[in-house]
Amino acid sequence: MTTIFDSAVSVKSDRPFGILPARERFIPSQADLDWAAQAFGDAEADRELEERALQARWDAQFDGTFPAGLCEMCGEPSDWLDPTHKLCGECLTAAENSTIAIQNRFAMGQYRVF
Repeated sequence: MTTIFDSAVSVKSDRPFGILPARERFIPSQADLDWAAQAFGDAEADRELEERALQARWDAQFDGTFPAGLCEMCGEPSDWLDPTHKLCGECLTAAENSTIAIQNRFAMGQYRVF
């Protein structure tokens, strides 16, 4: 048996020094389980609601911006729009020519299309 000395009180221990008693396994009660299920359910519902609100706000910024059939560059109605960029034929040609011209400027020092 180990005796632990303190300046005020001496305490006797029936365990060897440094060995702690075995811990009992914690088993939650049904009330604890119900509370945890409710808390995690509420947190998940709040997260889903917030995610839906963010998605709705994101989608709302694009509603009615460009109706179908209008060029995104000039805003004119067109029978044919490029499926990727939503540009009419004239604006698509101008954009391609600008791209070629800037590449020529870097390669030859002249901003032009041949």
